[in-house]
Amino acid sequence: MTDVDATILESLRSNFLVVPEVFLHQELSMAQQETVEIDVEISALEAQMWALQEMRELSQSRCANIESLFAPIRRLPHEVLSGIFEHLVTTDAGDSDEFHFMIPLRLTHVCAYWRSLANSTPSLWSSISLRPTNQLQLRQYVPILDHFLSHSAALPLSASISLYCVSQGGYL
Repeated sequence: MTDVDATILESLRSNFLVVPEVFLHQELSMAQQETVEIDVEISALEAQMWALQEMRELSQSRCANIESLFAPIRRLPHEVLSGIFEHLVTTDAGDSDEFHFMIPLRLTHVCAYWRSLANSTPSLWSSISLRPTNQLQLRQYVPILDHFLSHSAALPLSASISLYCVSQGGYL
């Protein structure tokens, strides 16, 4: 604590001004200026911290990308991976999974390599079973049917569409 601070504290405790008012105005002005300078320094440090956090996130992302290059699945030949995809699609989901037709579509959303491989494997797209519950949903399935038709290539497309019948309370 400086002598000036001690004098100010003494004035606060005694309720009497121990120093002239002009001196206190100068001290107040200097303390306010110091506060402004500290605020500027804090802002600069916060900006620097934000920039460092951005750099850290980029570095972490780069690490994750590099680590993913070591994933065992990347060493599988495309024929094996394509066979795994085909097994996923041909596995009977039964009546429990009405969205089984989405499996090939989901495979195309993993990465560019899987998208390319899935889209170039016609057997993934050669069979589809849809169960729309209303006319709107049936219309929404048209682009999906087009996608399956175009990617099944030379293979015939087997399409099953079960329509929901309200009066019978089930699918036809």
